[in-house]
Amino acid sequence: MALPISCLQNASGYRFLGMPRAPFSEGVVALPGYRLIRATLRQPCSLAEALPRIASYLGSQGHPLASLAGLELRAPRVMTRQEFRACNRDYLSALRQYGFLATDNVSIARSNVVPLSNPPETHHLLAFTWAAKSDEQTDFPDFLLSGCPEYASGPDRVIAAGDNSETGMAQKALFVFRRLEEHVERLGSAWSRASCVQIYTRDKASIAEKYIPGCLKDIQPNISFLRCLVPVEGFSGASFEFEADMRAVREERII
Repeated sequence: MALPISCLQNASGYRFLGMPRAPFSEGVVALPGYRLIRATLRQPCSLAEALPRIASYLGSQGHPLASLAGLELRAPRVMTRQEFRACNRDYLSALRQYGFLATDNVSIARSNVVPLSNPPETHHLLAFTWAAKSDEQTDFPDFLLSGCPEYASGPDRVIAAGDNSETGMAQKALFVFRRLEEHVERLGSAWSRASCVQIYTRDKASIAEKYIPGCLKDIQPNISFLRCLVPVEGFSGASFEFEADMRAVREERII
C-alpha cells in the first residue's frame, strides 16, 4: 500500500500522520514487526514528573525513547488560544528536556482534555503508548489516534457552532468520527480493528451514547464516555463541545 505524503516514519517502530508546526501528530500506526502497548498510570502525576518516569520505564524494558508514540493528558482548565499556544511550547520544551523526539514534525500522538470533576492543578499524565517489537502477524496493524474535536479549518470554525441540542451534538459527533475514520485509512489500518474509543463531552453517558454512529456500534469496541471539555476556546464565541480518540492496541498495562 502506497503511503500518503503526510504519513511519515519515525526512528523506532511506527509511522505517523504529521502536522507541521503542530505539537502532536494526528495518529500513529505500528510498523511491520511491531505492536503498540498502552500503559495507564495507577496514580496519574504531573507531566514534569511523568516524563522522566516514562524515560526510565522504557529504558528498563529495553525500548528507545523514540518508541514513545502517544500521551494522554488531563488539563486544569479551558485556555484561551494564546494560553494554549504557550502551553504547547512548554510541552514541547519538556519533551526535549527528557530526550523525546519533538522536531518540526512531532510524531507523538496526544489527547488533552479538561475533566469536569476534580480537574488537576496542572497538566497530568493519565496514560502513554509506545511501539515494541512483536513476532505476531496481523492483517492490519495497531494504531492510536489523537483526540479530535469538531474543528473544521479553512475558514476556522466549530461544527454546529453554539448548538448543544441533540441534533447539533449529533452533527459534531458525525464530523469527528468521519475524521477519525479518514485518519485510520491514511495510516493504512482498518476501522474494524478499533479496540477502544474514548468520547469526551459534557453530556452524561446516557445522552452521549446517542451520538455514536451505527458503523462504530457494529464493530463493538470498548467505548468510554468521559465528562470532559476540550482544553482550548473555540472561535467567535463558540466553544468546542465534542472530542473523541480511538485506538487498536493489543496489550494494555497498569503501572
